Amino acid sequence: YTVDVEGLLANTTYYYVAYLDLGAGMVYGEEKSFTTTGHTFDLDNDLVDLGLSTKWAKYNLGATSETEIGGLASYASADIYKTANDLAYKAFEGKVTMPTIAEFEELFALCTREWVEVEGVAGYKFTGPNGNSIFMPAAGSRTQGTTTGVGVEGCYLSGSINVSDTQFAMSYHFNSALATRATTPVYQALAIRAVSTAKNVPFD
Repeated sequence: YTVDVEGLLANTTYYYVAYLDLGAGMVYGEEKSFTTTGHTFDLDNDLVDLGLSTKWAKYNLGATSETEIGGLASYASADIYKTANDLAYKAFEGKVTMPTIAEFEELFALCTREWVEVEGVAGYKFTGPNGNSIFMPAAGSRTQGTTTGVGVEGCYLSGSINVSDTQFAMSYHFNSALATRATTPVYQALAIRAVSTAKNVPFD
């Protein structure tokens, strides 16, 4: 048999096991693995300067175009921004990282946003103070094997944990009517949009 899988990260080893559910019990096959091919993150062409404190990636992590959902990832029970558990930071050798919740709030506060469809995919178009723009698809979320909200709701992880309860990560949720900072159980898998590790520093 074959299985088509989307949203895998570059430069990453994945492990898998086939199994049979016999009703009275499970029978597992041999553990196998594969490593995805490398991808060099192009700081000049894969990031967009919106005129904010950080540049935002054009695509979701695990995607190859702006309309793809990419991978949906869950969380460790601590801040993972710029750590070995930061998937963006690890996959692209420190060139990009998961955004902090403050960077998400800046994106939503300082950009104009419009609910649009790009190639039949719904989501938000963000236009920054300098006129440049990015598109974030309504990627939904996944709990165990069930994915919900695709095309209706955007759920994006930050690299920030909820300091008052580490069973919840900080995230940003949006749909056609509203956008809000939220907390998400660490087991719930959401989309990731990376930002540049280097920050834009304003000068007077």
